[in-house]
Amino acid sequence: ADAGALVVTGRVVGRDGRPLPAAEVQLRAAVDYRLVAGARADTAGRFAVATTLAGPLYLMAGAVQHDDVAVP
Repeated sequence: ADAGALVVTGRVVGRDGRPLPAAEVQLRAAVDYRLVAGARADTAGRFAVATTLAGPLYLMAGAVQHDDVAVP
């Protein structure tokens, strides 16, 4: 990532604690909800998304047959 970029890393898991491979992860601007950055989780559910946008963001995660989750 670029110097000064915010890098958000984590792991997407289901309610049972198992990883959700290929889950879609997005960073969205809190002001207008526009897409800032996105990634897909790997086979272990791990992801990394980066942005240089300043300001409040939402982290969104979703997978087929699971409810989407938004975290400010």
